[in-house]
Amino acid sequence: MPRKWVLEGFFGQHTESPQRITLKLPAVVGRDPGLPVAIVRSEVSRNHAEFYERGGELFVRDLGSTNGTFVNHQQLQQDMAVRHGDVVHFASYEVRVLEENDVTEMGNDGSMTMLNVMPLSNKLPTGLGELQVLLDNRAINAEFQPIVAIDGGLFGFEVLGRGSRPDLPVSPMELFRIAESMTGKAARLSELMRDCGVAQAVEQSSAHRLFMNTHPAEMKDVETLLASIRSLRERFTALPMVLEIHEDAITDISLMKRFANELQALDIELAYDDFGAGQARLMEMVEIPVKYVKFDIALIRGLHNAPESKRKMVAALVAMTRAMGIQALAEGVEYPEELRLCEDMQFDLIQGYFFGKPARSLQYRNPLAGS
Repeated sequence: MPRKWVLEGFFGQHTESPQRITLKLPAVVGRDPGLPVAIVRSEVSRNHAEFYERGGELFVRDLGSTNGTFVNHQQLQQDMAVRHGDVVHFASYEVRVLEENDVTEMGNDGSMTMLNVMPLSNKLPTGLGELQVLLDNRAINAEFQPIVAIDGGLFGFEVLGRGSRPDLPVSPMELFRIAESMTGKAARLSELMRDCGVAQAVEQSSAHRLFMNTHPAEMKDVETLLASIRSLRERFTALPMVLEIHEDAITDISLMKRFANELQALDIELAYDDFGAGQARLMEMVEIPVKYVKFDIALIRGLHNAPESKRKMVAALVAMTRAMGIQALAEGVEYPEELRLCEDMQFDLIQGYFFGKPARSLQYRNPLAGS
């Protein structure tokens, strides 16, 4: 079966969602309206570049364009093979190359697509092919940040995934930026980070409570998320586990109730992550059996220098949270002054650089011990 290739990009003006067009090879790209892929921009040459197939592989060649053709931000000096996930620029206009088995063609006549485009800058991140290798090879290193009681006694660790490939960022934020540009990849990356992180933690100790992250995309397929959590519980039957859900991902209360009950049945606790200014979430927490609320770092950092009104607001949210039988956790505590305020506000748990930065080891030393 011949391989089918498509170009994905933000075609047209003011387009927020990527669209795809099928390549019929060989396909010349350029400003000429009669070309198979016509890009109506002054920076693009009349006959700019050409895609063609050789030995079952897709190649691109520059046709002597004025402003150049680039693959993954490297200018072409000769014909180059392109892979699934590569980003190609024709002057300033960018597309991503994908291999698909069943893609609906976007052109009106099956042979030509007119693209009236605006300048685009790095909307399509590079590295999707490398990310796929990372996913396939489970190339994740975990780090662990301590979560402590107000006196510094160890309560557990948050599991944090990091990339371990030299051709990709280490930062999870950058990895998710790449993953979010392709349907389904963010959820898979999140599941892999969780899975690898727990396994690497248990290699050191199975006694510590582990706070595990989710990506909002996973809440769009709760059954798949639950299946991944059940698998972890089957592998680590006695491990204390907490699943963190971002409050913005909670859009269906009845679904969240069922989800929370499923977690309870697995003996896994639930936490709301990045809790902000409260919005409508406090009333929802009354209905959903959540054990922890993690107050966002933006509320905690610099709290000792914040206006009195902000400190009163945070204190009131802590009081309401604890009144519902939920433990309040302050994220981002870095300075003694912040810790003292958190103690005054009766936070139950603390996380932040004051007690430890993320590290590969589960070892912890209480900086308040003996003070």
